Amino acid sequence: MRIGFITYEYPPFVYGGAGVYAKSIVQALAKRGHDVHVFTFSDDLDTNPRIHIHQLGSKRLPKMAWIPSYWFSLYYYFKKNGNDLHLDVLLGNGFSELPLGKGIIGIPRMLVMHQSARRVLQIVKPTIIERLTNINNEMGIAPIFDPMLVKRADKIIAVSDYVKRSLVKDLDIDPGRIEVILNGFDDLYRKMGRKEIGAIKASYGISGKRPILFVGRISDKRKGLMELLKAFSMLEGKEDIALIIAGSGDKAPIEEMIEKLGIQENAKILGRVTDEALKELYNVCDLYVSSSFYESFGLTLVEAMSCEKPVIARDIGGISEVISNENGILLKDNSSDSLADAIGNIISNYKEYEQIGKNNRHYVLNKFSWDKAACLLEGLAMELVDGNMEE
Repeated sequence: MRIGFITYEYPPFVYGGAGVYAKSIVQALAKRGHDVHVFTFSDDLDTNPRIHIHQLGSKRLPKMAWIPSYWFSLYYYFKKNGNDLHLDVLLGNGFSELPLGKGIIGIPRMLVMHQSARRVLQIVKPTIIERLTNINNEMGIAPIFDPMLVKRADKIIAVSDYVKRSLVKDLDIDPGRIEVILNGFDDLYRKMGRKEIGAIKASYGISGKRPILFVGRISDKRKGLMELLKAFSMLEGKEDIALIIAGSGDKAPIEEMIEKLGIQENAKILGRVTDEALKELYNVCDLYVSSSFYESFGLTLVEAMSCEKPVIARDIGGISEVISNENGILLKDNSSDSLADAIGNIISNYKEYEQIGKNNRHYVLNKFSWDKAACLLEGLAMELVDGNMEE
């Protein structure tokens, strides 16, 4: 099949789960023998002959105008060239496909929904300023346009049962139109010896300490990083533990909180890191903590478990579809005290949880796969294409 994939985010412009999904599902579909045409803001050329990158939008404009410029370019590109592409099916990644109305696209279309934007607003309760500064994402215009996007899709893909339930309730969608296809994950596991682990720890200034890892957008309130910092400050014996924070966003508020809590010697904020550095961190850490108040899936948890790590997360959103107490600790209480108790429990009983971490790798390898996700997408796409040809 010739598949059109509409996604603003694509390497190297990956800011969150939607970008990770874009890269991974495109590669998996191409591996299965499909020609995938990617319409994206990225100008990164893929060496895979089955992946065709169409760069749209202008990076010369101010950053706030990047997504609007992408949408304008996307609309005019399809209006002018859409029929010449001879695509069989269109796959939209969230609201990236916003400008492509029914009149422009005459082929079957599927829409991947990573969350209900209305549910995000209910949980996060952003201020007007926060909504304006996040105008181009799920806290900005997405809640306005999600109903239109799902209405015109022939099939909606939800990345978890939680997302499906949210869409049904928030947007009054027929459940039969939604198919749940769980995300896969990038296997970041690497066997390391003590010498290599020691060298990596030394490079981050945490020699002799037991690293706890957090990965996520540090300025996103949903990630609960401030609460994690508070929980870390409550730990007894924290001088032997290091909290490693990796993710993009404004460091200033986080650094201010770290100083206020007096944990400068033990909390390291790295900002955005390379893929190789992220792989090192996952493999070197003793424990992975997700302090999020909202996650539709929880991709970082799966990545950490693939590296044989026990995990801690709050039982919110789609998290319970990814982990249980058999994988670490699933918190029913959202307080910082409970988070601190959970971290302390795992650190104090690490031999038990180290074995849980080893079991976690087998668990995720059996349950999550990008090839499995691509296979299910392929089946749905073929059904839609066959149905369209019969009409």
